[in-house]
Amino acid sequence: MKAYLRIALPFLLLFWSSCSSEETAPVVEVPPCLLMEQTSTLTYASGSPIKPQTITTRLEYNDRNALAAIFQTEYAGTYFDRADLKYNKQGQVTEVVHKNYRYVNEYNGQGKLAKQTRFAKRMGDFKEEQLAYYTLSYNSQQELAEAQQFSMDTGKPVLELVWRYTYDKGDPVYLEQLEPGGESYYHVQMTYDMHEKPSTSYAHTYFEPLRPPSAHNQLSYTVRETNPSYASHSTTYTYNQAGYPVTATTRYSDGREEVVTYTYMCK
Repeated sequence: MKAYLRIALPFLLLFWSSCSSEETAPVVEVPPCLLMEQTSTLTYASGSPIKPQTITTRLEYNDRNALAAIFQTEYAGTYFDRADLKYNKQGQVTEVVHKNYRYVNEYNGQGKLAKQTRFAKRMGDFKEEQLAYYTLSYNSQQELAEAQQFSMDTGKPVLELVWRYTYDKGDPVYLEQLEPGGESYYHVQMTYDMHEKPSTSYAHTYFEPLRPPSAHNQLSYTVRETNPSYASHSTTYTYNQAGYPVTATTRYSDGREEVVTYTYMCK
């Protein structure tokens, strides 16, 4: 088993100085409220020895209004992660570069994300190797229909997992997770509000199969199976006058609670 440096995805998961790219991306239209910072505090169930964890994520934009860099600091204010984004002429994110790992995106003819390849540096010699990649396919309405994950542990692609999605009005309302061969063992139903998301560009930077892209803010995530590894959860929001979330409080079926606050620059 190869040892790799630990990869920590922002919860989000989530959510980098200036954007470096060989191509000039088009100017991005600034939304009514531009997300500048979010702070997330995760509290564990009563009796847990794990202390609450707080992470602040700061977003920076380039002179073309595109998301350029993401910085993260932990509860004591210590900086621990940064990622820089690269774009193509169509304004699509082609690469997300962290210190020890990076993601490379490829798009189909309709401009939809078709493949995301993930690389990481090994412990010891820090040689970069390909870890895995995701492929995404869409239905006739250009909604995400299926994603597949391929591992590169053996040096050749091996299909590990498959996800299938059902969308309604731009939001994924149902997903199932399958093993190669078609055995389905994880089913989720989801509901949403009708408000603007804090940051569409940030939310779509990383592909997370259990958190597929959505047009609106998720209200509930209900797992059909009883499995301690997969917790259901529900979220309540407060909004600003422009309709963007200011706070989001998520309560999980395993006793955890996460509170996220959002800071914007509004017109």
